[in-house]
Amino acid sequence: MASDKKQLTNSLALIKGANEALQRDDLPPQVRARLEKAKEIGEAGLRRELENTEKPAGNA
Repeated sequence: MASDKKQLTNSLALIKGANEALQRDDLPPQVRARLEKAKEIGEAGLRRELENTEKPAGNA
């Protein structure tokens, strides 16, 4: 559970940092591409964590 929380925190931090950096207009194309990729990785991690927490625990 603690590692899940850490993974979620890391994913959110990655997305937030990438979004903030992408606001800059003076980024070289290579840097912008790396930030977009980092954002995608963070979003994938976040989706994975959400899928793990949304699985039904039984027949509700």
